[in-house]
Amino acid sequence: MQFLGDWQHRRWGLLAEHLWAPTTGTNRRTNKGNIADVRRTYSHFPLSKWTINRVYHKGASMALVTAGLAFDGVERIATLRWLYTDLAGEQLYDWQAGGVWRLATHDPDQFFDRQDS
Repeated sequence: MQFLGDWQHRRWGLLAEHLWAPTTGTNRRTNKGNIADVRRTYSHFPLSKWTINRVYHKGASMALVTAGLAFDGVERIATLRWLYTDLAGEQLYDWQAGGVWRLATHDPDQFFDRQDS
């Protein structure tokens, strides 16, 4: 999964591309403020390794990905919620052309079940 690879290798600009921005309609990669926000948020979670455990298509435009994420040798289970959208951030059905999968929740703290914290 490109998102997790970008996170692990600290490619903040590429990581920002994967985030859902429904209200701005802008490309998050070219918005330097968004890249700085991504760096500030994700640099506190130095991802050292990851595995995809399960992909569950919850609907025509939503998927839940369960992944094992390791930080400083401690592995945690995360649930990442993805939405299929057009480039402006509006939801599409996964059979519609021109869409991209974007991460709906941006804060890594929200990826983890509270029992896992």
